[in-house]
Amino acid sequence: MCALSASHSGSPTLPSASDALLAMLGHLPADNAWVLGQSGPDFSPTESAALTAWRLQQAFLSVQAVAPVWSALLQQPDAITRLLAAFDGHPWQPLVAAVLQRWQRVIGSDAESLPDLALVLQVWQQAHDEAWAELDVPPLLLVPFVVGALPSAPVPPAWQSVLQTWAQHAGKLAAQVLALPLAAAPGTRTVAAQQAGSVLYRYAANGATQQTVLLVYAWINSCDVLDLSPSQSLIAALQAQGIEVWLLDWRDAGSGACTLTQYVDQHLAWAVATVRAASGGPVSVVGICQGGTLALCYAARHPGALASLSLLAAPVSFQQPDDRLSRWTRRGALAASLPAWRAGASHSPAALTLLFLQLKSFKLRLGKYLALLNAPPDDMALQAFVRMEHWLMAGPLLSGPGIAEYAEQCYGADALQRNALQIGATTVRLSDIRVPVQMLVAEHDHIVPPSASLALQQRLPQLSVDMLPTGHIGLLVGKARLVVAERIATFLASNK
Repeated sequence: MCALSASHSGSPTLPSASDALLAMLGHLPADNAWVLGQSGPDFSPTESAALTAWRLQQAFLSVQAVAPVWSALLQQPDAITRLLAAFDGHPWQPLVAAVLQRWQRVIGSDAESLPDLALVLQVWQQAHDEAWAELDVPPLLLVPFVVGALPSAPVPPAWQSVLQTWAQHAGKLAAQVLALPLAAAPGTRTVAAQQAGSVLYRYAANGATQQTVLLVYAWINSCDVLDLSPSQSLIAALQAQGIEVWLLDWRDAGSGACTLTQYVDQHLAWAVATVRAASGGPVSVVGICQGGTLALCYAARHPGALASLSLLAAPVSFQQPDDRLSRWTRRGALAASLPAWRAGASHSPAALTLLFLQLKSFKLRLGKYLALLNAPPDDMALQAFVRMEHWLMAGPLLSGPGIAEYAEQCYGADALQRNALQIGATTVRLSDIRVPVQMLVAEHDHIVPPSASLALQQRLPQLSVDMLPTGHIGLLVGKARLVVAERIATFLASNK
């Protein structure tokens, strides 16, 4: 029996109206329990497919159950007052009020002509995103709480027709997911070198090699996201630019209680030395997200080892006002759990996986599944979707001491931006970096907001900056990856 069957036995069931409304607000206790109990490096593509099929069905049932409530809110003048009364004393009542206020302001109230259900859903997501972004910490519902009777009204025929179509789409997509090959399909590569905890892969350039780069991804996630399939590969886009790519896979480094010093001085330093020995000169590094943070630390401490440094959505300042992840890390459950992280050698990635999902708790969860029901993708796009879901849930084991140190030095003290971050006995000073540095920023990044990356300009005034109209992951797997590869190639050519 797969893990999914153990957690979600049988078919999804129709939730109550109150549970469905809470789900639409981002409260998914059954799904949360599954993420916390099952995600990790042993999670298989087959289990991802089964989970995706279950979520598709559950997303439809949730919107079906909440539709009568939405119908009442749009037709009955006192419905919002009655709904808020039903949540009186509930820990999520302020969020409910904030979402409803925004939602009604856009949708309005017209008993004669209700808006299209897809539009209602779209505006709900927008209202939720805005209200959720204002929270100091994500609201948690740790104990059962009784919600009073919610307003309800018959679902109009037009909505019933849409729901019937979505039900058909849910069943069809679920069947497609279970039949598709979903394992990652990386391009041709060789294992160039390996040591305890990490591996170096080598990808040849397409045609004559023009440049060579070392890719350094975040150690809290799998680097598979850089080469999931030919249609989702940043690495393939770089190869097409005539770039030979070396990829550092942290692999099992997190299982050995790795500290920040060990990540930089053992694993990253080994990778740079290996590529330098093969290429015969200083190395051009592409640091992505948290990998960019570590690459900055290395570049500041070893100014002669690198030829250039390209950064993609790399956090530099960790206390920007619009940095939701920073705010929640410093004030939420993660901050309280740091002693437990520090005490254990390695930990499941589940808690961080859930934290990232909660950053946009509707859009990144029910919302994206409802979007599939509204506009079903073809097989290739559906396959890409599930591969991303699998990557998100199958992260590597995490070093407890490394997480604690990263959270305290970066999020707690903003030490990198303040020239105070300690790696071993050395203080990292960003102004000591002597190589050309390029920063590619995602304009709509909800994990590393542009302000967190652009703070580097204060330390490196000559920083080359490119802003792309995409999100954090869009830089790596979306159409923007092609632009990213082109900009990196241009930067490398201009700094030979």
